[in-house]
Amino acid sequence: MNMNRLNTIHNIIYGYLRPWHRDNLMKPDEYWKEKTVDTKKETPFNNSLFFSPRLRYYQSLIDLDIDQFISEASKTVETTKSENIALLKMKDTREAVEAFAKAAITEQRMTGIMPDDILNDNADLFEQQDKKETFIIMDYIIVALARCYFSMQNVCSKSLSDDRALDLATFCTSILGRQRLSLLSKITSDKELIGDSNTPAEIKKTPKTKKTNDDTNAYTVNYSYSGSDRPLRLNTVLNILITEKWIEEDTSPDKFFDFFSNKVWHCNIKWTASASVLSSFLEELSKQPFIKLRKECTMALIAKNQFGKSFDYRGTTDKHKIEIINTCISILNPKLRLSSSPDFDNDDDAPFLKAQIREAGFETRKNGHWGKK
Repeated sequence: MNMNRLNTIHNIIYGYLRPWHRDNLMKPDEYWKEKTVDTKKETPFNNSLFFSPRLRYYQSLIDLDIDQFISEASKTVETTKSENIALLKMKDTREAVEAFAKAAITEQRMTGIMPDDILNDNADLFEQQDKKETFIIMDYIIVALARCYFSMQNVCSKSLSDDRALDLATFCTSILGRQRLSLLSKITSDKELIGDSNTPAEIKKTPKTKKTNDDTNAYTVNYSYSGSDRPLRLNTVLNILITEKWIEEDTSPDKFFDFFSNKVWHCNIKWTASASVLSSFLEELSKQPFIKLRKECTMALIAKNQFGKSFDYRGTTDKHKIEIINTCISILNPKLRLSSSPDFDNDDDAPFLKAQIREAGFETRKNGHWGKK
């Protein structure tokens, strides 16, 4: 991807502007207030979420980057009046928006923060403040990228055929891989977040609606543990399954968490490993006292209706895959303490899980994220 596009957003996610970068965490509020003194723009989110000068500064940077991108690209399209240029700019925009949005979602996942940790009326916004601020900044980036996409879709509307135009719902499912644009907005409609940048009226095609989550046989499991580190445990398992390429890389945490919610609906998780690996994973889950199933549910039904796989009662005999499954089960086990730090460097109270996760072939990178050795 051409990194000359949306440079500031690139630097917030990958570069020197990363919110979790040590230098940025050490700067006092006065620094951010001074940097943001000329910014008066209101956020579309509940204003109480933006509880620090640092957040307001990042909001202003993101808005400026998006506005400059839209202005320059729009000027090119309107000046050249070329359909090919318009289509090229639209393609360019989609590639940039999709890449940065998925990266922002990944960074949200890595924080271990859940929306309720911020939105709950009793939430302490100053507990794990750096992680919560990172989650909010990434959420704002996603909303800003959607505004960018739909603004450019408006500009290029005369050159776009019906099947190339997206509405907001399709944007969320096809690009973000989730049902909602923002995980933090208290506004009812996502459309309000992107203002006048919605799908242009000239494009009348209505996308085909996807099957709704009302299948009475689409069972999930009930992960009965409700401790404060529940999100961290589920996130760690999610990251391992993604790294092993057992599920799609862009699987969102909300989809994965839904699979452990005991709800009856499709989580839309794509299992990319074999049916035998899935069967072994589900079978081991079913043996655990902290995993419950509805009376009418079986793991064979879950394999079929959630993942579209037949249940292989033989399971897998691959030793590495069995080790990965056992590691995931151990991480979910409430009786085994999971470190609050993803790299375990300063936590000697979780020796079993530390050894088992690393023995399964995982290590931590400098950014604290799990990866393969």
